[in-house]
Amino acid sequence: MIKGEQLSLNLIFNHPTKKPVKRQMTEKLNDMLKRRLGIKCSNPLFFEKTESLIVKFQKTAVYLSKNNIDMEISHASASKVVGSYLEFGQNNLENHEWIKAVKRVKNCNDLSSVVGGKTDQIIQIIPERNDRYKRFIILTDDPSRLKVAGEVRMLNVKGKRNYRIIFESPLTIMGYAKILNDIFYQYTRDQENLIFSFSDLLKLVQQLLINRNSFVTNNRLFLIKKEGDWTKEKFYQTYPERDKDVWQNLNKHNQLIRYVENYLHQISSWSLQQVYIMSSDQALLVNESDTNKELVTSGLEAYIASLTSEEDNASLLKLFRNELAHILPLLPKGRTKPIIKLIRLDNYGIYVPTSNKIALDFRSGHQIAAISHAGIRSFAHQYGHYLDFKYSDHQLSLEPEFLEIVNTYADKVRARSKGKSCLAEITPTEVFAKSFELYLKQIGLNSELIRSDSDYRDNELYSIIKQSLMQKISSYYEHQFPELGLIRGKYNNILTGMKV
Repeated sequence: MIKGEQLSLNLIFNHPTKKPVKRQMTEKLNDMLKRRLGIKCSNPLFFEKTESLIVKFQKTAVYLSKNNIDMEISHASASKVVGSYLEFGQNNLENHEWIKAVKRVKNCNDLSSVVGGKTDQIIQIIPERNDRYKRFIILTDDPSRLKVAGEVRMLNVKGKRNYRIIFESPLTIMGYAKILNDIFYQYTRDQENLIFSFSDLLKLVQQLLINRNSFVTNNRLFLIKKEGDWTKEKFYQTYPERDKDVWQNLNKHNQLIRYVENYLHQISSWSLQQVYIMSSDQALLVNESDTNKELVTSGLEAYIASLTSEEDNASLLKLFRNELAHILPLLPKGRTKPIIKLIRLDNYGIYVPTSNKIALDFRSGHQIAAISHAGIRSFAHQYGHYLDFKYSDHQLSLEPEFLEIVNTYADKVRARSKGKSCLAEITPTEVFAKSFELYLKQIGLNSELIRSDSDYRDNELYSIIKQSLMQKISSYYEHQFPELGLIRGKYNNILTGMKV
């Protein structure tokens, strides 16, 4: 007989409701991760290009566990969430809320043969409908047992195979619970635009929870099927003997894999973004001084909140103000006007979203040509950051519409990094700002506030953006900022770029 203590759980399940919830606007990712997942960001979550979906799933679970600020969730409550999706037998595609309660078991001689060590925890799963099986999740750090984590193991007790046991890591199960609750909640908001069902998502999740599927031999479960991306007509012209629903299933499989992968990449993107915000705050704090002089902004009041400078270089300030007067009326405006500061920096420029400041490197004397001119040339880049954070009530670069561009660019950078750290370059807002610069060049804007053609040609972080990716970038910005498309070529002769 098993002796244990009943746990009092107040776990809120976010399973799909019968009536779908229409999605009005994508929730702010920052709010989603802080409020719904209850995490903080102390380090970035980074995926390698070669990692499979299940490896990304496991890495995200560990990340959520290690960066958890929600200390109320216990291993038992996490086991209740994860256990409801594991293939324990009583649960099925129509009954995913089959667990009545969980019980932490202190002593159980019958399970002594499967408990790996003194730190193992035994969690009993109690179903709504009683049957002849006893179900347990054993939380262990034993590597040999974790090789079969997520799989149901049968235990023969007194001649009967009536014990069903699943091994899990106490670290990953916490993260799994966070992911599962949230991704199924997210599905309820998106399902009207998806061709796969809740049952399809549940089956994929069950595969992702089995550690053996992370082995190379089982990686095929999570691969995109190239035929699924073909048109229906092309598929049946190529395979006329196939059943009529084969292409639809392949197409549905691809959408399902991409949906889960994009969800995980959003969490990764958010973590990279937080590192960017913290570093930009620190950079400005170190370099900003109290000697800034506020400059006259007549004619610019509609576009910027203020303009200050640490240096009093009349010719460079004239250049900068004149170029602002030319280009700002043509650019999209954010919900709040930015503060522009001309100071000495360790790099050409920076945007600080927490204070809505665009800071550009600005120096006097012999340093003008080499440093300051290059500094103000980074304005278009920093303005791209500003629009990313302030154009809408949610950050544009973290939205699904831009995610494909981020992922494609990140793959190109990682392929050329040769093992070097490239986290800063693939941060979503950095990709957004670089793409914004290139789009301005493409539509014909010439200004001293935009880099020269040679800069884009000689800098590998820009030159790796080839025609196919640039087409995606152009399509995105034409849709996001239609006002820019209207000025293609119109102002090319006006913005000639004044010279100092």
